[in-house]
Parts: sequence; C-alpha cells; structure tokens
Amino acid sequence: MSIIGPPQRLRNLQRSAQAVRDGSAKKGLPAVVSDALQMDKAAYEQNRKIARLISEAMAALTPSDKDGPFFVLGWRMYPNADHPRWKAKEVEGSHTCGCGCGGTAPGPEC
Repeated sequence: MSIIGPPQRLRNLQRSAQAVRDGSAKKGLPAVVSDALQMDKAAYEQNRKIARLISEAMAALTPSDKDGPFFVLGWRMYPNADHPRWKAKEVEGSHTCGCGCGGTAPGPEC
C-alpha cells in the first residue's frame, strides 16, 4: 500500500492557521508521510512547474534585497479526509494521493 498521510480536514488546517496567526499555536502542522520520491519523470516535471509558479508568486509579492528574499515558504499537501476518494474500498492499496505522480498505480512503486 502506498504511504500518504495523515489525512487532514480543511477546517482543522484553517483552525491551525488561525492559531499560528493568533500566536496561540502549541505545535506545528503534522509531518507528511509520503512515497512521492518514487514518482515518474512526468510527475517530477509537473511538481517542478508547481514549485516554479510558487517561487514566482513569492518573488512578486514578498520583499527582497541583494541578499535574497526576506521570507521563505514551506508548504505541505495532505490528503483531504472529507473526500470520498479516501473512503472508497476500491482505492485501498492504490496510490491515489494526487501528488502529481501520474495518477493511480498499484503499490508504492508509482
């Protein structure tokens, strides 16, 4: 079975973000466990495109100087715990995380 998790609910992530904004967060977001490093070349290229677009948005919207950007962005992608895709019996044991690895494939050898 492929590894991707932990599933998160949007409302929980929104609450967590609010706690960070308020300064009342006791801990950070949970780590993502994934087998995404075992993806194919097309998926790698797709993920690089996403990274480039995020980098361009950060460069356009955040301050920087000769030493580089003042801020860096770390982001995570969790499976949506409320989406039926994660509850359907027929996807158990399949790689269906949507990480850009080329769709669904049996096992972690995606």
